[in-house]
Amino acid sequence: MKAISIFLKTKLKLTINEDKSGIRKPVQFVILGFGFVPTYKKGDKGKYQLEVGEKAWKRLKIRLKTITRKITPMSFDERITKINDRRRQQRS
Repeated sequence: MKAISIFLKTKLKLTINEDKSGIRKPVQFVILGFGFVPTYKKGDKGKYQLEVGEKAWKRLKIRLKTITRKITPMSFDERITKINDRRRQQRS
């Protein structure tokens, strides 16, 4: 870790947050709303797949519930359009 920190500071002129930085296994952290889980296929030892983080998943469910509420007077097509518009806004 020290060698990597020195390289990042001297050669790349980057600052390092010691609280957030460290060497750890992929299953022990979430970054940008995604985490990693091990694959459970035969012969795939040490391989991981991407998984949506718990906070991001809850946030998505809340957004969808507000758009798809039954008490909101809206047709099915309008609801789908609203969901798709929301997705386009997030990508921008």
